[in-house]
Amino acid sequence: MGDGSKRPPDTAPLYARPPTPAKRLRPTPLIDPPQTPSANAASIGKLIARDAQLFQKLGFARLVELRRGRGDLTDFSKITHKAKRLLQHLKARGAPVPLATPPWSTERCQEAIERGPHHSAYEHQEFLQTEMASMIEAAQWLLLPAELALQLPNLRVSPMGVIPQPSRRPRTIVDYTWAGINADTLDWHPREAMQFGRALQRMLQDIVQADPRFGPVYLMKVDIADGFYRVAVNINDIPKLGVAFPVQPGETPLVGLPLTLPMGWQSSPPYFCVPTETITDVANTRVLRHRHPGPHHLDSVADTQPEPDAQPHVQGASGVALPLVAVTLPTLRDPMLGDSKHQRRKLGKFDVFVDDFIGLAQGNRERLQRLRRILFHTIDDVFRPLDADDVPGRQEPISIKKLKQGDGAWATRKLVLGWIIDTATMTLELPAK
Repeated sequence: MGDGSKRPPDTAPLYARPPTPAKRLRPTPLIDPPQTPSANAASIGKLIARDAQLFQKLGFARLVELRRGRGDLTDFSKITHKAKRLLQHLKARGAPVPLATPPWSTERCQEAIERGPHHSAYEHQEFLQTEMASMIEAAQWLLLPAELALQLPNLRVSPMGVIPQPSRRPRTIVDYTWAGINADTLDWHPREAMQFGRALQRMLQDIVQADPRFGPVYLMKVDIADGFYRVAVNINDIPKLGVAFPVQPGETPLVGLPLTLPMGWQSSPPYFCVPTETITDVANTRVLRHRHPGPHHLDSVADTQPEPDAQPHVQGASGVALPLVAVTLPTLRDPMLGDSKHQRRKLGKFDVFVDDFIGLAQGNRERLQRLRRILFHTIDDVFRPLDADDVPGRQEPISIKKLKQGDGAWATRKLVLGWIIDTATMTLELPAK
């Protein structure tokens, strides 16, 4: 870091070729994939064997560089923002993982591996095998036999878990609190990047203050696919965020290593919010300057309208509808949010909650399309768009799945941040579920 801070005592250089571990966990061949009849396990076993061979041949640092390739961040040549230098650091070096405590001993790492992941990981083992295989192919994680992972300096092992979600696929997460990783993490992350605490208040304020002479306020959403996995972790620090992956009795123990920001680490949100908050700031600046942003390759899919029965929680009434004016009246007196006077120009701006961009605008179809294009192009100026040279598992940064569900279409009634906002009736509702 360039602020003069001393490096914490847990840092050690990565070896070009890893040393021999002090103790072997099992007398099994290093590059053998886990033996199991599961088709998912067989698929992920091939990826493990491939990376284990490269680890032994090239060393860990070269393996990571080979897997990550160009990464997801651009060169920021079109961006003017005070966070540009930090973004360039994240692209070149990755997010650091500074810990206040000394490195773990080999024995402690072995104990954590033998203890294994959270019980929810075993309950969703098939899901995790499929999920991890896709994340390995997308250059977001590595999965190595424990005997190889134990050769890495700075290794720490936390339990992996799975959070079930109603009507959605489960969410993979790591409990970095269990072994004290979160508590030991030094406060080097950019807290000022986390400006989403009042996102809903700001949005309601903008809607209430919009001059009705310019027509209703339209809303749209854009989600970043793979979220945290778009920002890399510093190569030297990757082993500190290692995880125990579920295996069956008698199989080779496995350790997952996140090449990108993992879910569960306390510094992942602020580091990820650096690019998303920058995108929002730059896009809002461009609203007044870029009169003709030009077509975007996602224009047509972004115009997709939601199916009438695809979002019943949005289409139909879900209970008591609160008036927006009454809801926002207390905040109108907040000096941080301004007064209650109507704006003198058409509303046109963007806000963001972690990885969810929200657009608010008044005007005709041409103006709404121009504003959406500004946001899309600004996202492309920070997160590299998909191209023909990318690995098969990489996705377009802008979530195509969410656009196909109608999120990118402008509407006066939209589910935003868990609330149904209706700018035509000026009401706020909670979904039925």
